[in-house]
Amino acid sequence: TAVYLPAFHERVRPLDAALDRWAPLVNTRHHVVAAGDPRLLSGRFKAIGQLPLLRLVLAEDPLALPRAFVAEPRWVGPRLQVSALPEDEAVAAGRVAEVEAAPACAPAPVTGTARLEPGPPERVVVHATASGPAVVVVNQAWYPGWSATVDGQPADVWPANQMVQAVRLDAGAHDVVLTYRQPGLRLGLTLSAVSALAMLWWASRRRPTKVPAPAALR
Repeated sequence: TAVYLPAFHERVRPLDAALDRWAPLVNTRHHVVAAGDPRLLSGRFKAIGQLPLLRLVLAEDPLALPRAFVAEPRWVGPRLQVSALPEDEAVAAGRVAEVEAAPACAPAPVTGTARLEPGPPERVVVHATASGPAVVVVNQAWYPGWSATVDGQPADVWPANQMVQAVRLDAGAHDVVLTYRQPGLRLGLTLSAVSALAMLWWASRRRPTKVPAPAALR
């Protein structure tokens, strides 16, 4: 069955006017731009394809962060307002991630790796290593309905860098699995099953009505 995967959340709405600045933070690596785009002319973007008749260029942003990476967490409170993250050098480079959660470890520089395993969009598997307490950031929209496990144990999925996901890690190698289940789906299935059982019970309680035989056949 098709799985509904949300890509837009209220966290993104305040950033509409600044999406160009935020794009590298959320793994927006490829852009279609006009041939005279200043980012091409300055060397910020690298041209990898062209549509000459339309004067359009397919460009790559070498500063875009990976789909998944390990970072030092910077613990912050809930924030739905536009912040200055794109101008934060450590965040822009992927060394630090702002995580909306109560502090779970002391901040300290960390190194690590994150390798994504191919799979369906509703199940994301990341093999990660960290030199110390860290978070693995997955650049996909934070949204209710996502759950996570680390090495088979349930873990929280925190909002990170305003709009994406983060899961806390201890030092060492870990297998992180994020799974999406549409909110309310389990309740809907349960109610459907209960309704079906009730209808079966009601049908089994009904008894056929006896029709009197015609007088001529008595």
